[in-house]
Amino acid sequence: MITKKLLEKEVYAIAVPPTTLIYAPLTRYFILYEGTASLADVESEWLQEATDLKNIPQFVRNKGFALDHKKIRLRLNITTGCNLLCGYCSVNAGGVGEKMPEDVAAFAIKSFSRLAKSQKTEEIELSFSGGEPTLRISFIEKMIGLAKKELSNSAIKLSSRLITNGIFSATEFSRIMGLLREVQISWDGPADKTPRYSHNEELAEKAWDNIAFLLSQNIPVSVLTVVSSDNYLHLNEIIGSLYALGIRKFFLAPEDEVGRSYRRGEIDYKKLGDIYFNLWKFYRKKNIEINLAGTDIHSLSPFPCAVSAPNYSIAPNGTISACTITFNDQSKFANSFMIGSVKTGELCLNTKAINRMKGLHVLNMKGCRNCFAKWHCKGGCMYAKRNNQLGTLPLEHCEMIKTVVKKKLLETVSEE
Repeated sequence: MITKKLLEKEVYAIAVPPTTLIYAPLTRYFILYEGTASLADVESEWLQEATDLKNIPQFVRNKGFALDHKKIRLRLNITTGCNLLCGYCSVNAGGVGEKMPEDVAAFAIKSFSRLAKSQKTEEIELSFSGGEPTLRISFIEKMIGLAKKELSNSAIKLSSRLITNGIFSATEFSRIMGLLREVQISWDGPADKTPRYSHNEELAEKAWDNIAFLLSQNIPVSVLTVVSSDNYLHLNEIIGSLYALGIRKFFLAPEDEVGRSYRRGEIDYKKLGDIYFNLWKFYRKKNIEINLAGTDIHSLSPFPCAVSAPNYSIAPNGTISACTITFNDQSKFANSFMIGSVKTGELCLNTKAINRMKGLHVLNMKGCRNCFAKWHCKGGCMYAKRNNQLGTLPLEHCEMIKTVVKKKLLETVSEE
């Protein structure tokens, strides 16, 4: 619950030489002082107005401080097999892998459809991931058909998404195109700018051609770029080429935000922050969404991700995780996020574990509580925090986020 006491603490004097930004993040109030200033320099009337409950944006009231019970996020990780072998893959996907049996997927869809109806849910977001889910096109087609059937006599909306590396047969993919609301493709750059393709130009060209194919079919496509020491100095080139192709929605996630990484610490985060901010500043004039994880100033929430919602991410063996990155026992720290199973002919949800997930937010995170950027950063990726010996993101990463958020806020101030 939002309280007056909490809001009174949420005002910050942020030094951005040669100025000081006075910022109340929860209400989006800010003023810019020339030179050095503190909260003692601010008129009490402004502080009272800035922290008034009535000024909290509606989207914060609706989503920022309350778990979203209007949507069930059901993610079927239908295989750990993959046609690539990326070094930072959190589930060690590759080769043939483990396949989700048809009865497990069908039971999950039926169970969560019943749950949605009993909870008066408005939408089920059904996502297919892996490994590489397009290795099982027929499976996807059949499961979407089943989900439509299960919800046919209800007012519940079904939206289907696919997360893919882009290495698939366009002919086969055509069978499910009309069934998908969105496709997210991972593209880290051409073969010589990323280890994703092991410098195999044919694979890189295949993924590129498939992005172009989906755009030509008017399929909504977003691109996730994993930022590594190999490609961060080439982000201008990578984003520019994707923009020229027709992509209008970008997500950038540093390696230490996506799970396993062999080259952690090699990114110059200060330089990455400068590169990203200039990209953001340039493309926002074109109304293009390009977000680096943790720096989105237009998003306010104490919750880091869908973990707290919770998200139901189902592994091939039927275990359910609240985390989309670590969903089975092939993932490090997987047990930290396990909330149930669909393996025994019934849906088993661990209420205690789900409630623990709901407690994962910035107000309970040491090191985040007094940070002005916490409502935008949201504390960072929970899996990355489990995967780091310090229990948090690298200090250089945190400093980059705070610097970028400051610069974005100043840019917003100058416009308004």
